[in-house]
Amino acid sequence: MDYDPDQMPSSFEEAVKHQNYCKCCARVSDRQPLPMCTSLNNLAHLGPGYPLYFDYIKFCIVLLLCQLLTSGAYSLFTNYFKGDDCVNDGEITNVYDQCNKDWITMFSIGNKRSKENLIDIQNYVDLGCLLIMIIFFQFFRKYIKTIDIKYDILDINPKDYTIWIQNIPKNFQAKNDSYEEDIREFIEQSIFRGDNEYQPGRTVATIDKEIQQIQDQIDTHLNKFYDGKGIEQLSKQFSGNAFISFYNSHAKQQCLEKYGDENLISNIFSGHKKIKYYNNTLRIRNAPDIKFYFYNSFERQQSKTFYAISSIKKIAFGQFLVSTILISVIDLLMPSTSILGLDSASQGDYTNYGNTFRSQGLSFKITVIIIGDTFIPFLAELTDIKNIFKRMKRTYYQLRQYNKQPILITQDKLNKIFEQPDFHIVFRYTIILKTMFLVSFYASLVPMGLAWGLLNMILTYWIDKYNLLRRRSVKDNLSVELAVEMAEMLEYSFIFYTVGNLLTNISILKTEDFDNLITYIGSLSFIIAVAHVILPMQKLNNWLFKFPENPPNEQNYEDAMKLFITDYTRENPSTKQLGRKLLFRKLELIKQDINKKQTYLDLHYQQQSRKSLTMIQSYRVSVLKPSRFDLDKKYEQKRKGNLKKNSNDDVYMENSQESSSGSEFDIYEQTKQQQLIQSRQNRIFNSKQDPLKQQQKMKPIELLQQQSTEYQQNTNNLKVNNNNIIQEQEQISDLESNASYKQRQNLKPNRQF
Repeated sequence: MDYDPDQMPSSFEEAVKHQNYCKCCARVSDRQPLPMCTSLNNLAHLGPGYPLYFDYIKFCIVLLLCQLLTSGAYSLFTNYFKGDDCVNDGEITNVYDQCNKDWITMFSIGNKRSKENLIDIQNYVDLGCLLIMIIFFQFFRKYIKTIDIKYDILDINPKDYTIWIQNIPKNFQAKNDSYEEDIREFIEQSIFRGDNEYQPGRTVATIDKEIQQIQDQIDTHLNKFYDGKGIEQLSKQFSGNAFISFYNSHAKQQCLEKYGDENLISNIFSGHKKIKYYNNTLRIRNAPDIKFYFYNSFERQQSKTFYAISSIKKIAFGQFLVSTILISVIDLLMPSTSILGLDSASQGDYTNYGNTFRSQGLSFKITVIIIGDTFIPFLAELTDIKNIFKRMKRTYYQLRQYNKQPILITQDKLNKIFEQPDFHIVFRYTIILKTMFLVSFYASLVPMGLAWGLLNMILTYWIDKYNLLRRRSVKDNLSVELAVEMAEMLEYSFIFYTVGNLLTNISILKTEDFDNLITYIGSLSFIIAVAHVILPMQKLNNWLFKFPENPPNEQNYEDAMKLFITDYTRENPSTKQLGRKLLFRKLELIKQDINKKQTYLDLHYQQQSRKSLTMIQSYRVSVLKPSRFDLDKKYEQKRKGNLKKNSNDDVYMENSQESSSGSEFDIYEQTKQQQLIQSRQNRIFNSKQDPLKQQQKMKPIELLQQQSTEYQQNTNNLKVNNNNIIQEQEQISDLESNASYKQRQNLKPNRQF
């Protein structure tokens, strides 16, 4: 039955089944209960992005522990036990430039304002903490790289043979009005012949005739698919992106090493060459995984992973600027303004020091923000309000079904009500980054925020793991690139950490003399942090740890196609029908190959069975005949004329009567001939068998039994293979039946519940 998303009234039974099987996506939910302490490797089927998400939280915990046990521990100890600049309310003499002592300011740097030697040591400790965190970062990069290599070895897909070319002109005069033929010819000329400019008049030498013939067949089908729309219509449909698959993965690696385009800084240090195509500089990158590519994205990012990265950057920096930096600027520049509902003094000229450490000043407000950021998101995820409302809707529609009342919403909306809520990894990364930026920026001003941030990360880890294992669904798989980019973004916390220290010393503590040692140390820390962000640290990491090269697949593309779950042709909305036809053709060829092998095996075992039966018959006849020693003795007696006619040897007489000649001499001659024939048959039989010594020692009956068993096993295996092919064709037929719906919905991402 075809799936109709707009069916109304909708079917309650179909919505319940949708929890286990999605007709629109043709995916089955294989939910298996996992314990809370399960290994993160058990989440690998969701894509490497999800196990690495929890490893990312663990690394944030390590960074916060590093800050808390080095810079934070020294700061908290000296602020509380050595500082005495904060006074109680009754002891304040200058309300505009004094620290009001409370449970927050007694642990802040404002309590040791007058202890310059302690502040000098504090800056050295901050610099040492920064260097330790940079070292930890290199080990985290090593871990991500190791995971990337591990997943790449285990997973064989078209990505291993494919590059992604961007910035292709959308409108140009292609050869034979075929964009594909023109781009393919350009790649063969410019990349594999070493040219950097496209020469339209040059011809391409065919290296492999068989591959070229297959490619010509694909071109023919593509021309039929376009249905004669012409170059004008094709230019409107072309997105400027192309996926080029090579015959082997070695050629792909050579192309990326020579022309790969990563980012501006990496390109400067790597020295990769540029190639132009009709005056456009092409950008050649490693192809994204098929599951991670957005074919219907209207943004510049056309990968699900890069789309998530772009969203996280925008939201995280926006929230950090609004919730922290903006509040600090307003509070310091306009001290009479009430922020967060807290009263401020209405008159007087506050100094930055007094405005920061007064009662309900900036230090108090920042602490409230950090504490709120620790518990409010955790409680929101724990209560799961959205899921509660969704369950209420399920109960309502279940009552309507029980009362046999029609459900007047579309089938698609009812199915979504019965789905588990999505695990919004983009939103969760945003919260983590905002917290890390916040506590790093104010680590010098409010070191107690490091402890609250550490608690925040621990709560986030366990609530997210509980939700993913018990109450959430995953629809979009994410790759390793997401964790790599999030690690790159986490490096900005080092810049915020050093900037916060500088602003605290210069603006709040009034160490404005740039000859001061404090300012030099703070500036050096800032320069190191900026260099760590700008320089290609991943290349340094590769040089430090000497990773083994990711071994390319030894199989060529044609052989590896049998292992692909899908490919770029089938996932592209404009060529998915053609891709499925090619898949059917490939399955038909595989089936024909299996049938040929089955026919050959049948004939082979039939021939072996006939030979074995002949050997058994010969064996049965030979056991009834006398031994060669006895026949030789009888023969000598007959030759000498001493053999008696009325012998009591019943066996010999019986055999002689059954013999056509009627004499024991004839029996002897026939036996010798049969033994000679049998020995020849044994030699022929053994020469055609697998040279196993055990089979040569077997009796014919045992050998026949073994061959019959092997024949039966091979027959059963062939039947199982045929059944698997039939099941795969049925699954593809189901995908074909749902193609029209997916086209209307712009190919929604695959769903997993």
